[in-house]
Amino acid sequence: MSHPDPTTAPLITRRCALAGAGALALGLAACSDEGGASGDATQERVFTWGVKNTKETLDMQHSTQNGTIPGAICECLVSFSQDDGTVSPVLLTGLPEASEDGLTYSFELAEGIAFHDGSTLTAEDVRYTFTRMFVPEQASVCSGYYVMIVGAQAMLDGEATELEGFTVEDDRHFTIRLEYPYAPFVSALTLAFAEIFPREACEAAGDDWGIGTLVGTGPYRLVSSTETGVSLEAFPDYHGGAPALDRLEIVYIDDNNTKMLNYKAGDVDACELDATLLSQYQGDAEVADQIVSYEPMGTCFVNVNLNMPEFSDPRVREALSLAINRQELVDTLLSGAGTPATQFLNPREIGYDDSREAYAYDPERARELLAEAGAEGLSFTAMTRASEQNIMVALQAYWAEIGVDVRVETLDNGVWTDTRAQGGMPATIVTWLTTVPLEGAVHLSSWFKTENASKRSSFYANPEFDATCDEALSELDEDRRAELAQQADRILTQQDWGTIPLYYPKRQIVQRPWVSGIEFQNAIIVLNDVSVDMGQKSA
Repeated sequence: MSHPDPTTAPLITRRCALAGAGALALGLAACSDEGGASGDATQERVFTWGVKNTKETLDMQHSTQNGTIPGAICECLVSFSQDDGTVSPVLLTGLPEASEDGLTYSFELAEGIAFHDGSTLTAEDVRYTFTRMFVPEQASVCSGYYVMIVGAQAMLDGEATELEGFTVEDDRHFTIRLEYPYAPFVSALTLAFAEIFPREACEAAGDDWGIGTLVGTGPYRLVSSTETGVSLEAFPDYHGGAPALDRLEIVYIDDNNTKMLNYKAGDVDACELDATLLSQYQGDAEVADQIVSYEPMGTCFVNVNLNMPEFSDPRVREALSLAINRQELVDTLLSGAGTPATQFLNPREIGYDDSREAYAYDPERARELLAEAGAEGLSFTAMTRASEQNIMVALQAYWAEIGVDVRVETLDNGVWTDTRAQGGMPATIVTWLTTVPLEGAVHLSSWFKTENASKRSSFYANPEFDATCDEALSELDEDRRAELAQQADRILTQQDWGTIPLYYPKRQIVQRPWVSGIEFQNAIIVLNDVSVDMGQKSA
């Protein structure tokens, strides 16, 4: 079966979205009371998080990077837990009921859930949120995840103004009908792209929605969003109970070294620790025991532009792979913060083949392949963001050993994103985390299916690969779906060498002993349940 691709956007998730590495709660310090504070009960409870400014909107229908912040403000209908592999209701009384043919899903909203503006969540708000995804002028980055809803494609094509497959029965009940069975549909509803907005507030905000205005049902409401950071305050009427903090302060710090200096100076309570700095801080007595690692479901890979003549021959792409010593790369440059890749699929995804070994390191064979392809003297430019610059420089050295000359160009995040989308990037490094939880076929197709690859400076195109991914996504039997995902991976990474997987990443944060409740959910670090022992912090 061939149908529109359900994965046209990168992975962005949050607490009510994808739960990749297992909603791992970090409690380095026990809280002294229910509110997470000790000492003076009137002392304001504040947590400060240092993070890179992705320079994108907080509206997750139009963003690919900011899941952590909007995830504290807005919620999805359901959430996914990697701990036990289950989907749970968030804004619903229970999970949606599916018809026998897998085409119709019935929902019931929980009663009396408040938005931050005082309005009450209704089925009309949900209908508006999903309809908004497919309005052509909105240019939503998430529409492909839900394009299987009846009428979605007609809206995208400008042939309809209403979402035919979404039916509101009353304020708390609605149904969604699909064009074809899509096995991960309910899991896809956990993605941050499906965060529910209040219709009236969203329409009134217009272009300011996600910039200076964002209203949701989450534990924190937006106070301000500027170029230097975001300020959130507790929402007292949160349906899940009062948050543990009074305020969440997000401070934008782009440079990894500067971020860690701010952490050591006490300006932030926690922040991410880049893998290239891991060994440095593992040897820092002040910080070493405050490092916490987690493993998201994702893959770091080299993306090469198959539209460029330098990469048109698969033997060249295989040669570039054979030149890389992945184990050495992980052990030295990353200080062990990764696992050498055996395929594109991550070990925790449906379809991963545990019989495959790590990609071989064989520079001699790499030189032979370049000679066979007539590519001796190969030269190209590799574009990278500052966060991956060290890795790209290491690859530059590996490739130099087989006679390949690579010029490394470091770009600003925004320029990198625009260049990639415009198809002008010869080669780059990407860490791509799965979107729909556990689903290997989604992970594969979200970057490499023809229509997606053409938007990401890949231009990989193989009808067999596309059809195999489509079949997997429509297959309700999980064992068969796994077989198809394995098959698609072999086509991509063994038959075509359409990309060069490097490693499965591990990530790290540092957090002060007075912080507890940080959770990891794949791409997103979730701050919704963070507590701070203010007595210990003030000591």
